[in-house]
Amino acid sequence: MNRRSALLASAAMLFGAPRARAQQRPKRIGWLRPGTPDPERLAAFKLGMREQGYVEGRDYEMVIREGRGIDNLGKMADELVAMKVDAIFVGGTPSAQAAARSTREIPIFISSVNDPVAAGLVSNLARPGTNITGLMGLSDELIPKRLELLREIVPNVKTFAFIYDPDSGVEHNTAQKVVPAAAAKLRLNHIVIAFRPRDSAAGLFQKITAERIDALLLPNNYIMRDPAFIAQIVKHRLPAIFAIPESAEAGGLLSYSPDVNDQTRRVAGHVSKVFKGAKPAELPIEQPTKFELVVNLKTAKALGITVPQTILLRADRVIE
Repeated sequence: MNRRSALLASAAMLFGAPRARAQQRPKRIGWLRPGTPDPERLAAFKLGMREQGYVEGRDYEMVIREGRGIDNLGKMADELVAMKVDAIFVGGTPSAQAAARSTREIPIFISSVNDPVAAGLVSNLARPGTNITGLMGLSDELIPKRLELLREIVPNVKTFAFIYDPDSGVEHNTAQKVVPAAAAKLRLNHIVIAFRPRDSAAGLFQKITAERIDALLLPNNYIMRDPAFIAQIVKHRLPAIFAIPESAEAGGLLSYSPDVNDQTRRVAGHVSKVFKGAKPAELPIEQPTKFELVVNLKTAKALGITVPQTILLRADRVIE
């Protein structure tokens, strides 16, 4: 090789590689949620990606599919798979199940699924064994704490109702085992009411009135995010504690849950590991480390409830 050829070869090595890297397309991350857009949660995920060294636009781009309701989750998941995204972030159990039905190859990252094993998403938490990993929600484990908060804010509560979706295997387990045990420990009476999102809300509240229910303990499912449904709870003057902050933001009295934004930020760590070669099947599903108490003072006033100072001091957010 003569001197000119050697120089050309060196130049190709110096300038060819960066050009090749620049031509690599950013990773595409699907964002799958049934409810209305949540800019805070999306910002939390992007913050987590920045902490992992990923720059949006250069290293990854978001493909958003949300806001079209729970009945369209399957279609939205199929759209993401058809677009050949590199990963799918899901919000909640229905989203995770829809994504799992659509693909067994694309990595799926969960952030708030209460029980991934009971939901049929993974074989176990330490070694998922599927294309799904991330963080779980721990909703059942928080039920005793929610009942304590409910009794603290409504000291005269005697009988509460747990309303669950019988089509959800996870909620069925909660209704049959977790809630009765927590109620017995606190010496509270309770009634379990099956209610599907398509059922008549008027019929539900008639039953609640007939049973002389003092308060409600509510799970994390899609109907509990519906402002119209929550408005009916307030209209019937029912103190209620929810499993997700969106419910308190939409007018519910209070919620106690893992910090959703912190969960979402932490999921980025799992995404980064998979992008660097780790297999989702071998990445343990982690548990939440931060929790959030949200109190809606406007609703408390509408219900004629004076929120104890002890709760206000512990609240992470107070909505006025």
